[in-house]
Amino acid sequence: MPKGEPTPGQLRWAARGEDLEAGRFVPAITHGTTIDPRRTSRRKEWWDSHFSAAQWGAPRGDYPKMPDDYTPGNTGGQALSGGRRTHRMRYESDGVSVRMPSKTSIRRFAKEGHGTFDVPYSVTGEDGKALSGWARVSGPQNGLWDVQIAGNGSNATELAAREIIHATLEGRRPSVPVSDVNAIVEQRRREKRAAGVPVAEVKSTWIDGTGFAADPEAKDGSGLMVMTTNGKKYGYKATFADYEAVRDSRSPGATFTARIKKQKERINVEQCPSCQWFTPDIEAHRCQIRRGDVESTPSTFAQSARGAATTALGRFAQRISGRQADRQAG
Repeated sequence: MPKGEPTPGQLRWAARGEDLEAGRFVPAITHGTTIDPRRTSRRKEWWDSHFSAAQWGAPRGDYPKMPDDYTPGNTGGQALSGGRRTHRMRYESDGVSVRMPSKTSIRRFAKEGHGTFDVPYSVTGEDGKALSGWARVSGPQNGLWDVQIAGNGSNATELAAREIIHATLEGRRPSVPVSDVNAIVEQRRREKRAAGVPVAEVKSTWIDGTGFAADPEAKDGSGLMVMTTNGKKYGYKATFADYEAVRDSRSPGATFTARIKKQKERINVEQCPSCQWFTPDIEAHRCQIRRGDVESTPSTFAQSARGAATTALGRFAQRISGRQADRQAG
């Protein structure tokens, strides 16, 4: 441990150790690392650092985590269980490298009934700096996955990691150059706008169904309202209040004609053949991925990994505390 006053980063790690020892909730974090994702070395440090940076103790339960011993055979090794460690692979695109459990092992873990789970990864961007963290993945559903980076996930390198992980699991190339953060952000905005609208039946002799989805970037509360009638579909830029007025009206057709048809801007929409939602951008549309369940009881691996993190960070917190006490005494 370096001498002198603890750094803010060291104090944050020490606080995590204290929270873990006290049984309090700690969120997953992304942090800088000296372990190069482009190399296979320092495996133990790689896994140990991920145990310490994982989410533990969520009030409603934690999602399963990709185990460190998830291999087809039961051969011996250096994992917490004494088994062979999960095979990790390097995935690269546009100068950005991600190391994580192999896509084969992740897909196999999902097939065992894990609808949503956390996957450890590390990433090196164009600047050569490495980050380490967790990605929460859900899927596959109709061949699609949802990938969210733990924490804010807005760092340019984190955004690039998400794109690579997402594309890898779906067996495709990244949609945009992962070194272009503006392209990544714009693609994500486009996908959000293209998420679409489900429709529900209304009591009307003319309108079959209607639905609404807010535009995540609209400051006026507007969004996409869809109305279907006699096999036809119509989209409009409207507000939730407009949608409610039609949905809850005693005469939805008359209210729609007066408040929407003659007043609001038209938006062309298409219906997704898979999820049946209506979207203004079918090319960018991605069907919604349902989240899986949290663990009702922590797995043997989760208990072991949390124990390892608690021990490691607890000792770290004690050393930090001892150093501060020595400085005050001196």
